[in-house]
Amino acid sequence: MKVKIVLSVFIAVIVLLLILGDKKISTEIVINAPVERVWNELTAFGKYPDWNPFIRKLTGDIREGGAIEVTFQIRDSSPVVFTPEIKRLIQNETFQWEGRLLMPGIFTGRHTFRLVEVENNKTRLIQREKFNGLLVPFFNFDSTVEGFELMNKALKERIEKQ
Repeated sequence: MKVKIVLSVFIAVIVLLLILGDKKISTEIVINAPVERVWNELTAFGKYPDWNPFIRKLTGDIREGGAIEVTFQIRDSSPVVFTPEIKRLIQNETFQWEGRLLMPGIFTGRHTFRLVEVENNKTRLIQREKFNGLLVPFFNFDSTVEGFELMNKALKERIEKQ
């Protein structure tokens, strides 16, 4: 009887964590430049260390299905390195990857950069991430939002100064 109760509680906790384990964050900024120019700077990954305060390094096989290595660092924190897979790559529109911890269902993040032309020579950069998995309810994503915003502003400043 005790085993059934413990098993039932365990299953209930897992189900609850799966229900609560879904989080979306999104930021956006308008850049005074055409989509093509924003795309070219956003995808010039070798230049990230020169200007990007959030994604300090991005290398790898830049194609849909390709594996990349991404290094995040927010302010003076320790760098975090992971190896997601590119899920979507549409020139001048979308760059998206998905990374996970260990296996599906534990902690998965799908990061998307989307560029939208809002009027002549202006581009809206939308940076968002969808997290899901059992560990998501235990994370605070405030620093991730801050990192998105810092990167967005730095990209805007870099492009608009050129």
